[in-house]
Amino acid sequence: MADSKKVDVLIVGAGITGSTLALELLAQGVTIHLIDNQEPNSSSRIAAGLINPIISKGIRKTWQYDQLFPAVFDYYKQWEKEFEERFISRYPYLVMHANSNENKQWERRALSLELTELLEISNFQCPQLVLDRHPYITKVNHCGRLDVQRFLLAAQHRFMALKSFCAEEFIHNALRCNSENHWCYKNIEAKKVVFCEGMGIGKNPWFNKLFFDPTVGDVLTVTIPGLDAAFMYKKKAWLIPTREPFQFLLGNNFLKVETNNEDLSIEAEALILCAKEITGLPVTLLQHKRGIRPTIQNRRPYLGQHPNYNNLFVYNGLGSKGVSLCSWLSPMMANYLVEKSVLPVDLDINGFNLRPQTEKTLPDFQ
Repeated sequence: MADSKKVDVLIVGAGITGSTLALELLAQGVTIHLIDNQEPNSSSRIAAGLINPIISKGIRKTWQYDQLFPAVFDYYKQWEKEFEERFISRYPYLVMHANSNENKQWERRALSLELTELLEISNFQCPQLVLDRHPYITKVNHCGRLDVQRFLLAAQHRFMALKSFCAEEFIHNALRCNSENHWCYKNIEAKKVVFCEGMGIGKNPWFNKLFFDPTVGDVLTVTIPGLDAAFMYKKKAWLIPTREPFQFLLGNNFLKVETNNEDLSIEAEALILCAKEITGLPVTLLQHKRGIRPTIQNRRPYLGQHPNYNNLFVYNGLGSKGVSLCSWLSPMMANYLVEKSVLPVDLDINGFNLRPQTEKTLPDFQ
């Protein structure tokens, strides 16, 4: 075909995982092509971009903390310089506690050697209106926000300038393996294909046997005049500043996928009540978005090559910590694709039981 295109890697999905992986591969001189359906409610395009090193349940460091923090900020600063853009911000995170018992638990953990650098329980700056309403507060360090939408747009512009991006629905049955063991999709021939599809993985005939436990997340854009935008806030829900004056992102609920759009107003009302409890200020709703993320039961991402089909790979399931995890995993995945380096056992899908697929579930490769 005259207009055929040969690349090293075809990436399906240009959310935060696919885009950071593509950028890492380009930096190594690898030719790439991305296909993305531009789903407006995908988890990456809904994501608030919260960067937080603490898991509240158990008051402990997030998984792989030493790999991720504070290096995550330098990672996205590197791309800011590359794109001459700004999309990463640091903010102190003020966690307000419901009662003295909860506060004592955080105080004890803050005094532990493990969390000394992360948690502050006294003598830190805090807006007076918050202090007046909440006597029990812990400040969490190494927190911030990535403006995911701005980052994805900057990356997409780069891919489009290289004529390496298609905005269209990917049809799995149209992917074929040729005699050279390369994968062909329409006019594209790729040595390797990586699926970074998010919830689209459920339609993928090669990787749909991987277990996912989808969760729904609502993110509201609200205005709260008078609230200090130099901080992020958390009590039941979180509030994260945006660049717009007195505009914040509001969210934190994790619902099952059985929920539907009929309860959007109910969830919005509940979140707005949380914001009012945090601030004591009027809250005006500007926008309400809902997305579904492909959460994994053990909260570990899926990376690696399909055990039966050469050069088909998956990179998925990063969940609510995706912004942080990409800073570590995308360079790792790129090196794995280019240099055939070894993935950690707890991430490589070949360490899991990927059940054999029947011929009926697979496309015709003839």
